[in-house]
Amino acid sequence: MGVLAINRPASYHVNHRCIGCCICSAISPKNFRSNHEHGVDYVYQQPSGPEEERLCAEAMDICPVNAIDKLAKGNRGPIMRDRKLNRHVRRNP
Repeated sequence: MGVLAINRPASYHVNHRCIGCCICSAISPKNFRSNHEHGVDYVYQQPSGPEEERLCAEAMDICPVNAIDKLAKGNRGPIMRDRKLNRHVRRNP
């Protein structure tokens, strides 16, 4: 899947599709940061509370290249947002 090594380990992470547009860090600056040297954004801190969780989910939904993933509970694989169906679906590894 190409998870970037600079992500904080846990549920949300930014994958190799990131284009460094900074939308996620604008939506949720406590959780996402930009690495201008590498031209990507990354998860700086996992959400700690319902408001940060909501902002991370919003960043995942808005990401123009679908570069933010969230691991399902129990680590059963990543969840992605299916924009056409407007619901979460499980990705096949």
